[in-house]
Amino acid sequence: MDSELQRKYIPKIKNILENDLGFEVMETYGRVNLGVNYIPDQLMSVKIGKFNVPVMIEVKGQVSHLAEIKKFAEIASNFNGITILVAHSIDEKIKEKLRQYRIGFLEIDKEINIPFEFLLSRKKKVSQNELIKKKGFRAESNIKLLLYFITLPESLGFTQRELAMKLGVSLGAINGALKNLETVKMIIPMGKRRLLGRFDDIADRWRISFQDFEAKNHFIGRYSPASKDFFLARESGLSGLDAYWGGEVAAALRTGYLSPEYYSIYTYDERVTKLLNHLRLKKDPNGQVGISRCFWPKELNNSDKTVPDFVTYCELLNSGIDRNIETAKILRERIREKLGKYEY
Repeated sequence: MDSELQRKYIPKIKNILENDLGFEVMETYGRVNLGVNYIPDQLMSVKIGKFNVPVMIEVKGQVSHLAEIKKFAEIASNFNGITILVAHSIDEKIKEKLRQYRIGFLEIDKEINIPFEFLLSRKKKVSQNELIKKKGFRAESNIKLLLYFITLPESLGFTQRELAMKLGVSLGAINGALKNLETVKMIIPMGKRRLLGRFDDIADRWRISFQDFEAKNHFIGRYSPASKDFFLARESGLSGLDAYWGGEVAAALRTGYLSPEYYSIYTYDERVTKLLNHLRLKKDPNGQVGISRCFWPKELNNSDKTVPDFVTYCELLNSGIDRNIETAKILRERIREKLGKYEY
């Protein structure tokens, strides 16, 4: 491996891990013999939530044939952590193989793909749902902007000033968010146009950010209803309130496919006293009703008093409950159909 490439590319991937993905780099070990006739170009440890995860990095100039990274791919298949190929140029067929093998890659200044699942041991697979504190994005403006694009895809054609006004953030924040989203290929610039990147990559990154961001900044608390009438009033229960159903209730209203057991409510009111009194809810840390504050424009909500379908979709996936994940598949197809021509 060319030492000049290593000096150029290792700092780039480290910067992306820390500043774009929100990982904390704990240690860098350099080139360490792994005892299997292989020495990676960089071995480091990053903190993801409560886990310290080893990261193995291979650096190349150009990769056009799988044989060029055969040894790296073999080691990566049994490596207990995250593996990343960093190169100036990577053939599209190689990228697809890397995705299949759950190997990350960084094509310098073009494309990045970091797998959101990894092995901590050969017997235990850790999924996104266990990485609650890992941030897909660092800034609130990134989360807001991507949700706006997904829910209102025609907004991909808006000017930065229009987006700033719609989202109630500064022009500088929009500019920075667009650059961040383009860096990680969530948004693809096409001349004067913008397109959305791979839907599943967007959803995975956004829902992890949402889970962490909502819990820290917008979750108000859990409650239990004083009367069973609460469970019978889904369609009319929020009438006259500046609040919207999310999660299982929203999924049930949107698809007719789910019987809710847990209830998510999102409100724009700074004080929730009116909401609690209207629904006759009492504080309960183990309650079935979770209340959070909305952080997106009201225009994105549905007319049936539900939050944007993409928010509901991500909530269902984050729940990890099989029946919710099945319902999420229905919403996924509806969202994808709406996006249509706006996807890359």
